[in-house]
Amino acid sequence: MNRTRIMVGLTVAMLVAFLFSTYVYRTFKRVTVVKPALTGHLVVAVRPMPLGTRVDSNNLRLIDWPADEPVPGMFQRIEDCAGRANAIAPRAHRSCACRRRSARRDLRGRRAAGAC
Repeated sequence: MNRTRIMVGLTVAMLVAFLFSTYVYRTFKRVTVVKPALTGHLVVAVRPMPLGTRVDSNNLRLIDWPADEPVPGMFQRIEDCAGRANAIAPRAHRSCACRRRSARRDLRGRRAAGAC
């Protein structure tokens, strides 16, 4: 075989490999840059509370929650919930609004699909 033909072939192959690896590197670099999600706060119970107990700030805590997915009826400050009587029995680490939604039933009397 001709020695110059082999060298030209290897040079072209290395150039194509370099260009392809640069393209793949830049694509992965662009894809892996994750934009931070905007988060808000949601008030949840620290532990299960029986029905009718007085809610104070020791029984509540804030968790991070995506700002673009609000729960209907959610509270964002502990001060808004403290000092009230508990009208529903929330489980630990679940919001009160989530428990209200899970109590819904469909037309046949069963629990609604997708409930918490």
